[in-house]
Amino acid sequence: PETARRFGHKEDEKGVLVMAVKPGSKADEAGILPGDLIKEINKKPVESTQNLRAEVGKAADGGNFTLLVKRPTEGFVVIKIS
Repeated sequence: PETARRFGHKEDEKGVLVMAVKPGSKADEAGILPGDLIKEINKKPVESTQNLRAEVGKAADGGNFTLLVKRPTEGFVVIKIS
């Protein structure tokens, strides 16, 4: 909760907070930023890191997925990863 607040999110917001992005990764290439709060993957709510990893694993088989991300400075952003 404290870390989420530091990035400008509310303590009780649901989702997974991005702490770091590996340079050159698919996340980096797609524009995911530290401080982003991942709310959904392929229109399914993200409730935990484990839940996010499981959904990314399922989506990786098809190669594409869409994230709904909340940024404190921009609001909601849709990010497509392929």
